[in-house]
Amino acid sequence: MLKRGVLPIDVALQTGFTDQSHFSNFFKRFIGLTPKQILRLLEKIGQSKLILINKQTKRYRVS
Repeated sequence: MLKRGVLPIDVALQTGFTDQSHFSNFFKRFIGLTPKQILRLLEKIGQSKLILINKQTKRYRVS
C-alpha cells in the first residue's frame, strides 16, 4: 500500500491497527525500517525498484 502512495495512517487503519504508532512499531519489527524510511527510499530510488523482504532478514533490496 505504501508503494501505491497510501499514507501510513490510512494503511494502519485499513490493516486493523488502532493508530499509526502501533502500525509503525510493527512495521519496523517486521521489515527493519519505519514506514517513513520506506517512503523516503521510494522517493529516492523509485517505486518499482524497492522490494521488501521478510521479517527474518529484516532487510530490503533494491533491484
